[in-house]
Formats: sequence, structure tokens, C-alpha cells
Amino acid sequence: MFELPIETPQGAAIAQFEVQRDGRGQAGGGDAAGKGWRLRFSIDIEPLGPVHIHLGLQGEHAQVTVWAERETSLQWLRRGAADLASALPAEVVFHPGAPRRPTPQPGRFVDQAL
Repeated sequence: MFELPIETPQGAAIAQFEVQRDGRGQAGGGDAAGKGWRLRFSIDIEPLGPVHIHLGLQGEHAQVTVWAERETSLQWLRRGAADLASALPAEVVFHPGAPRRPTPQPGRFVDQAL
């Protein structure tokens, strides 16, 4: 996990990043070829407002999930979906609101970074 400052016309904004190895691949057991990567980040800049991105990479297949908390931002981001999909290439999915957070297990520290 890390935070990256980004300069915007309104001043500095902070993007929060989380990078994880994803062991949910199709290959069985501990096979490294079946593992992928997950990148999650969130940023809140005007005029978009809060935007959350989850990027999954499994072999040569990528999937991008975008959440925008403002409807106008969601529509604006959807208009650029074809450019994003061709640049990666990836499947791109859009949702209104914010991603659901998993319920923390009892007795574990709560990570509030993302």
C-alpha cells in the first residue's frame, strides 16, 4: 500500500494504491502461472469527485472495474471506455457508487486506507 500525490488544477490530491498478488487463478495449488495481480486505487479530484479503480491481471488477460460516486462522472468515464479497453487491452466495467468493502474479521486490525 502506498499513497501518491498528484498535482491537479485545484492543488495536490492523494491517490491511494494497493497492490496484491492474486492467488485465485485457474491453475491449481501454488502454481505461479495461475496467479495474477490486483491493483486498486482511489482518488477524489474535482470535477470528477471520488473515483475507484480495480485492475486485475491474470496472464495476458486484464479486467478493469471503475466506480464513480457521481453520475455525471460515471457517464464521462464511460465515454472513454473504448480508448481504455484498446490501450490495455482489457475488459472494462463501470458501476455507480463505491466498491463494497469486505467485513473485517473479529480481532483483526481494520485497514482504512482505501
